[in-house]
Amino acid sequence: MAKQKKDRNYYGVEQEKAVVMFLEAKTVGEKEKIYREFLQEPINTMIESIIRTYKLYRQSYEFHDLHADTLSFLMTKFDKFKPEKGKRSFSYFGTICKNYLFGEMVKEYKKNTS
Repeated sequence: MAKQKKDRNYYGVEQEKAVVMFLEAKTVGEKEKIYREFLQEPINTMIESIIRTYKLYRQSYEFHDLHADTLSFLMTKFDKFKPEKGKRSFSYFGTICKNYLFGEMVKEYKKNTS
């Protein structure tokens, strides 16, 4: 039996559509359902990948706490994404996470070296 290739595209067209549905949802319940069904796992994977790929760790945080802190920050910026501009939410959210993690890492470094 041939070994199945793992799908590396964890964030695709379905998630892009889910972001639009999330932004258009009228109730918190609708948003939570859309998030849990379509976005939670891919966004978690994206944050994990960014932290590991760019080595954006912080000494004062365990990986799980760093991930949770980044996700929390991302959720405060979620509604600022504008699908009508024609950009991909994956790129937008990834940039937010990377910039946040890098900025926090620099702040921690400065605090620890001064």
